[in-house]
Amino acid sequence: MDQQRILLVDSSEEEISRLRAMLRTELTIDTARSRDQALRVFDKDLHQIVVADHLLADGTALELLQELRLLAPDLIFVLMTTEGGENLLREAFQAGAHDYLDKQLLERDPYFLQQVLDKAFEKLDFQILKHSLERELFNANQDLLLHNQNLLRNTDQLQLEKLKLEEKNRELEELTENLDNFLSICSHDLRSPISTVKSMSRFLLERARERLDNIEQDFLHRIIKNADYSLELIEKLLDSHELERGVRRHFEMLDVNAIINSVSHAFILQIRQMDLNFMCFNKVDDLELFGDRIKLTQLFNNLMVNAIRHTPQKGSISIEVEEERRGPTRHLVFSIFNTGSYIPPEYHERIFDKFEQVPGAPRSDGGRGLGLAICKGVCDLHGGSISVRSDQATGTTFIVSLPQYKDLEDLPGERPLSRPKVLLFGCDEALQKLFETLFGDAARVLAFNAVSKRFNQLLDHQVTHVVFDETVLSSTPSSAFRSLQSRGPSLQTLVVVHKYDESLLERYYRSINDVFSLPSDKAYMRWKLDYPLDHWLTEVADRSRVVLLVEADPERRQSFFDQLASDENLGVIPVANGYDALLAVRKIEVHLVIAARESTVMDGLELLTRLKLNYPELPVVLIGDRETPTEDLAARVLGAAAVFPSEVTLDTFGREVRQILGVAG
Repeated sequence: MDQQRILLVDSSEEEISRLRAMLRTELTIDTARSRDQALRVFDKDLHQIVVADHLLADGTALELLQELRLLAPDLIFVLMTTEGGENLLREAFQAGAHDYLDKQLLERDPYFLQQVLDKAFEKLDFQILKHSLERELFNANQDLLLHNQNLLRNTDQLQLEKLKLEEKNRELEELTENLDNFLSICSHDLRSPISTVKSMSRFLLERARERLDNIEQDFLHRIIKNADYSLELIEKLLDSHELERGVRRHFEMLDVNAIINSVSHAFILQIRQMDLNFMCFNKVDDLELFGDRIKLTQLFNNLMVNAIRHTPQKGSISIEVEEERRGPTRHLVFSIFNTGSYIPPEYHERIFDKFEQVPGAPRSDGGRGLGLAICKGVCDLHGGSISVRSDQATGTTFIVSLPQYKDLEDLPGERPLSRPKVLLFGCDEALQKLFETLFGDAARVLAFNAVSKRFNQLLDHQVTHVVFDETVLSSTPSSAFRSLQSRGPSLQTLVVVHKYDESLLERYYRSINDVFSLPSDKAYMRWKLDYPLDHWLTEVADRSRVVLLVEADPERRQSFFDQLASDENLGVIPVANGYDALLAVRKIEVHLVIAARESTVMDGLELLTRLKLNYPELPVVLIGDRETPTEDLAARVLGAAAVFPSEVTLDTFGREVRQILGVAG
């Protein structure tokens, strides 16, 4: 306090003067000689301490105390009297007096009054500090609640955006799967009839040439040429799509020099027919790298086709191999040059897009605008790059840079098109939901009623698990097990068992035991399924009290459920996480929520906060051990009705819950 000020009340002016002499001179003292005058003089902002004689001219100090405390509840009041007993003391302290002084004692010890006031001022300082801290704590708590509300709103928004993104991903996966199916149709249903048309046309041309005139022969030549064009287009489309998926299936250590030599020899006849000057310059000793032999062969083959296509008679083509270091990685740089062609700068990037071609370029041999797009896809697949440099005076050079990785782990991360797949056969809706929960975002769960003839088609490279319900095992064809065996240990197979059947399981294990090396004692697993939320909402609809039990641990959830469900007055809804709990309270009137403090999805304090924001009157009980002493305080501040430790006995738990609900146990 900056200034110490008191109000001294006594009927005797002489007594007031005597009391003044006992106090420090720096103390500011206001006086009053009656109860009425004291009420007029008192200022709650100035007088924090009042010292009054018990017997006043117009009343008593206790009456004055009662009236002053209505004006200033935190007032420090000191009672003085020459006559008093235990009853007076009891009444004074019950009325809120801070201390009691015997005037006869003041005559013997004049310093005693100042000592009492010093302690009173210390108490006053403590009260001021306490109020200040309480205000700061209240303001901090309000800020925290506001911040928590904003955080919850942001979390809900993020959750909504996540759900939207997941939905978009599912749509993309479906579109991609449809595209895969379409391309599979292209691969088989389009190539087969085109190949048949080509073969029959060639047969007619060879066997019936003498019976065909020139126009008819020309028609057959055109049919064969267009059939070749269509087949090549289909092949390139399939190659382009596979490269866009970025799946690395056949990577191994390769000698690129052998690939270039093989490609060059394949075009030696065309090079001689066109009288081209062809040269190779290799400035690198080590030409080994980790890659896909077929794709790299396709890369250099397409570049050679492109070079021959755009080089005039007696022109030049060259392949030059150099090395350069980019950081810690060594790159092999291949420059494929040809004379006679020019690519304008505005097309230096566009020509690597599908179906993009330079206007005015020769088309006599049927360019489709896919070859360079495939080249870029191969380079991307190997973590490399491709670019072009072109000059009107000299010609065009395509530059391929491939990092000289020695292992698949060195390559940039895989780019799978979609999530791995889990195939379920004969599993009901509850089992499907269970496996969707088990795998989460890590895999896509697809359910089928039975093992059909399409089993081999379904079992593509993205399938990681196959799950059989025991009910379909006896009708599963042996070809399905042979398909599983061909995949080996990389594919995991599970069986869901509802009832032990030794003969049925023996037949199953004999089919795949050699592949999966199952233990001889055979560990069987039986899934215990939780009913969905809607089941429990129907189950408790007619109960007088509804308890929502939130516990992730199935065993603890079952124990708590058994303790409460035995009471026919209570309806218990067991859920595994906070999100299901929030969904439940929106659908049905809940009278008590019991939540585990710890949870992998939403902990108890977060659920408590969310519930209190929307349902402030709903009692919430937390179960679990605190990590810090402040956690229980936080739970109480947030409005928890009770907090139970993890080791609470079931009897105590049941009794306390019934007491909170007001239900007889």
